[in-house]
Amino acid sequence: MATASDFKTNADQACRAAEEFVNVYYETIDKRRRMMTRLYLDTATLVWNGNVVNGQDALGKFFETLPASEFHINVVDCQPVHGETRGFLK
Repeated sequence: MATASDFKTNADQACRAAEEFVNVYYETIDKRRRMMTRLYLDTATLVWNGNVVNGQDALGKFFETLPASEFHINVVDCQPVHGETRGFLK
């Protein structure tokens, strides 16, 4: 049976993983946009403002067409995922 301590540990791990991912993702889109496709599976589908982009080649072209950006993250919302998917972001 999970305890409150287990939940806090899992929540803390989820928050650290989420913060790390958000930092990598937005730093990459701001400074190394040509590397964005490395953050997606070969079969990825991205939906941006209702437009569907399929696969890494199309994703690469899509990211190159976006204007320059400079993101500032204020809040990250995260929660642990229970079950077989736990540890996915390791």
